[in-house]
Amino acid sequence: MFDNDNAGRKQFNQIKNKKYQELDIDMVLLKNYLGNSEEKNINHEIEDFIYPEIIVYLTNEILKNINLELISQEEVDKKLSASKSLSSKGILEFIEYKKNDNNPENGNIIVLNTPSHKKNMAEKFNLEDKEISSIIKENRNKYPFVEEFIRDLFNFTKENKKYK
Repeated sequence: MFDNDNAGRKQFNQIKNKKYQELDIDMVLLKNYLGNSEEKNINHEIEDFIYPEIIVYLTNEILKNINLELISQEEVDKKLSASKSLSSKGILEFIEYKKNDNNPENGNIIVLNTPSHKKNMAEKFNLEDKEISSIIKENRNKYPFVEEFIRDLFNFTKENKKYK
């Protein structure tokens, strides 16, 4: 599985036609939580595959700890669904913009579209957190592609693969 950004597409194209003697490899470019990935100039990384409510919740937990104004889930949903140009840049790019917009004086104390923010979110992610569990349950029906893709990813019979 490759990020659907410039670096990921480059790696994907370099090895997609290679054959390996003992391995049967299915390669896939990552789609976002809606199953979108067709454009060549998008920047979808692993966090764009995750329910956006999880990303916003975890980010807001981090922002609370440093006394910054939180990001509105409703605004994220509205803007990303209404603007292909915003959604194609990836969710972290958009929440970085919103964080700075909401915190014009001190938003620069943290940068959200970085590997360190991804690491911070991963460290905060805990399935025992009732809010996270609730978000996952609520979003399973809202974004069915996510679960379908994960199930397909772990289906090792080639003839049953839906997403290649």
